[in-house]
Amino acid sequence: MKKNLLLLLLLFFAASPVLAAQKIVAVTIEKEGPRVSSAQIRNILPFREGDDYEEKKWEASLNLLKKWGQFSEILLTKKAMPQGLILHLKLSEGFMISRIRISGNYPYLSKTLHRFLAIHPGDFFDPVIAEEQKERLHGFYEREGYFETVVGLEIHKNVGDYTAELHYKIDKGKRYPWGSIQVEGGSQFPRGRYISAINPLLPYKPSRLRKAKQKLLEDYRRRDYLQTSIHGTLERDDAGKKMNLVLHVKEAQRTKITILGNRRISKRTLKKILPIAQRADVSWFGIEEALSILQDYYRERGFQEVKIEARKKRIGPDLHEILFEIQEGPQMRIKKIAIEGNRLLSDRKIRKQFSLKESGLLQDGFFQPSLLEKDLARIKEIYRFYGFPDASLVDHTLTFSPHKDKVIVGFDVDEGPRLFLQSISFTGNKNVSSKKLARLLKMRAGSPLEQERLERDLSKLINFYQDRGFPHVRIQPSLVREEGSGTDLIYQIEEGTHVVVGEILLAGNQRTRQSPILKAMDLKQAHSYSFKKLLQSESSLRQLGTFRVVEVEPFGLERHEERTDLVVKLEESPVSFLDLESSFDTDDKFTGSAVFQHNNLWGYTKRVSLRMTGGQDIQKGELNFTDPRLLGFNLETTMSGLLQSEQRPGFDATEAGGQLSLLQQINPQMTLLGKYQATRTFFQNVADPNEQSQRDNTISKVGLSFNYDTRDSFSDPLSGYTLLCGLDVSNKLIASGFNFLRPLASTAFYHSWSPRLTLLNYLRIEGIQVFGDDILTRNLRLFLGGDYSMRGFGQDLAGPLDANGTPTGGQFLIQHTLELQTKIKNNFKTAVFLDTGSLTNNVAEIGLDSWRHSAGLGLRYITPIGPLRLDYGFKLDKRDSESLSRLHFAFGYSF
Repeated sequence: MKKNLLLLLLLFFAASPVLAAQKIVAVTIEKEGPRVSSAQIRNILPFREGDDYEEKKWEASLNLLKKWGQFSEILLTKKAMPQGLILHLKLSEGFMISRIRISGNYPYLSKTLHRFLAIHPGDFFDPVIAEEQKERLHGFYEREGYFETVVGLEIHKNVGDYTAELHYKIDKGKRYPWGSIQVEGGSQFPRGRYISAINPLLPYKPSRLRKAKQKLLEDYRRRDYLQTSIHGTLERDDAGKKMNLVLHVKEAQRTKITILGNRRISKRTLKKILPIAQRADVSWFGIEEALSILQDYYRERGFQEVKIEARKKRIGPDLHEILFEIQEGPQMRIKKIAIEGNRLLSDRKIRKQFSLKESGLLQDGFFQPSLLEKDLARIKEIYRFYGFPDASLVDHTLTFSPHKDKVIVGFDVDEGPRLFLQSISFTGNKNVSSKKLARLLKMRAGSPLEQERLERDLSKLINFYQDRGFPHVRIQPSLVREEGSGTDLIYQIEEGTHVVVGEILLAGNQRTRQSPILKAMDLKQAHSYSFKKLLQSESSLRQLGTFRVVEVEPFGLERHEERTDLVVKLEESPVSFLDLESSFDTDDKFTGSAVFQHNNLWGYTKRVSLRMTGGQDIQKGELNFTDPRLLGFNLETTMSGLLQSEQRPGFDATEAGGQLSLLQQINPQMTLLGKYQATRTFFQNVADPNEQSQRDNTISKVGLSFNYDTRDSFSDPLSGYTLLCGLDVSNKLIASGFNFLRPLASTAFYHSWSPRLTLLNYLRIEGIQVFGDDILTRNLRLFLGGDYSMRGFGQDLAGPLDANGTPTGGQFLIQHTLELQTKIKNNFKTAVFLDTGSLTNNVAEIGLDSWRHSAGLGLRYITPIGPLRLDYGFKLDKRDSESLSRLHFAFGYSF
């Protein structure tokens, strides 16, 4: 019986086409759609004719095809033949959304409404999901107070390239004005106060009603009605097209919060952190929580002997009082952190690792026992970090001043011997020589063993392997301690599988050709896989300016196979747009611009833009052509044509010319710019037409500049610095009318003591060195004064003037600005500034008379693209015939 059962099982497994290993006779592909070639699909498949069939490999390939996001149907059929298996793969490309248009969206921007949609260009077109977006748009308008809004959808399918364009048409409803507003239960304010908070002059809007109720609650809490609740009952009158409201106000008993004994911290600050005031929790649980929060707040600020008592009592029929009595005690600050017993490790290195800090100009240095406990436990860790494995803490002392407001914290340590490396070796490195790996290391034989350097070296070794196609590398350092203070360091390396890039599968590039995308990527097919290059590829694709979303994802990396395919998902930006801009400043007055830009010329990611600018003092037309990657290199190339007419104090100038520039972004902070510029200048209405310096001329110059920017924000920096260095060269050999060098250097430093207080320190030095007998025309000379230079002065009026008071300019400029900004509320800031500058013809002319000084006050409103500035500057060295001050209104920083 057992033998018969075993025989049946063997026959079953032998006859099973799935479980038995079978040869693949043929792989056929049936594809519907124009976007993907059969050859690329065949390259994805893991099998060829004659291979053994493996279910896991086939499932992985099908998952990759699904991940690619190009196919709406993927169907595999297997047919068992006596010779083996025939695999048939049927693929149907899905319709892709090429564009989503929204019309009738006034007063909201189309970009705002797109954020509420769950679909984007490049996604599969699904009629059901497309219809669901109508409800999203309808809900948005209802939340904004528009009733009876109708959203329609038109679908335009292009069968030729399997794309679908969606057009959402919004027939916006009407906002209902307020009808009757009734107030029930409110007795602390007159009825008009409740109605004015709702503001019946404006139509109904849910968010506006919520803010009104919140404002009323805040008014009640200021009167100590902490537990008051306000609810509204809305009734929509469709016949009268109005909204009726019943406001239910439930006034609880008054609860007064009294704080006594606080001398160093204001009542306003303390009330802000109390949960009683924030959550209206006046229970004993809430009071205990508030007591704990107050004690922690005081102790974090050095009040270690603080005592706080809380009492709740009735002081009237409808009035309770919660009283916090505070005995602050001394505020303890750390005067000094003294370390004894350290012979080899400096005090600075040890204190740098401590949580406790000495009090000084830039740090409070509050004494906290909890931080002291952390530092006591950290002493051994710090010493081990620097190669002292046997170090120990002998003792610690606290020395208080007579008033207990100053503390000297002392640490007595025993360092013990310091470990030094006798040798560094590698094991398991089959593909990279030990000599090459050793050159990557900071530590060498004979250097002290420091944990920081060891971790840095380990990270370098891992990154080195991962950047060369070994993403699964594992490196374990081990230490073999010899007698005395010697140690051998051995890096045990498991290199893992070497991985190369397989197919690069693009999805979402409806208008963009495949070739410029692949050229922009640092990862190429058949190259060694590198996570660093993957991130660089994403960055390079974003820098093209063609795509709104870029995501590069490796597929199959987790299976430790020798090949990983890349799925590149893209969402294209609008191909073209018209941008209207306007600005005003006190120098150039009103200026308007119209910019037309095409982001993806012929699908090759090139950009072309036309900017037309007109204003009282400037009229300009500019045509730009930009190639984000010149010949596949990371060089942004721009060719520009310019025609400009400008009115300046003392002359009018018309310029026509062109420019070629090459921009290299070395890293996110560092850029290098090279340019060639040729312009022809024509003068009109010059103040001194008989002088040679006002002749028409041609300038041909070559320039090179370097910029380094570490600011934490472009629009509102709080920390970091910028450094700009540049040099322009003009020579008659390159068809110029002048021989000169124009060097430039500027730096801006930002430092914040808190999120509210920022110091800006700016310095600019610029000069022009003329060779031969050339006399520079005024448009080439340097000027000082105005909205974007020295404030308090008119445009160009802080430098030399002729007998008629017309600016003559100079050839050597120094400008320095100090500005202290203080955040007051939301996006508003105040500023106090001091501007100093000197403009002369050369360095030798700099003297006390050449320096000009101004100071003033300013107001800032921070926008996402920069600040709106209102500055009032005063001349500190007013001269005869000069005004005392000037008001400046401008956009952007003055430096």
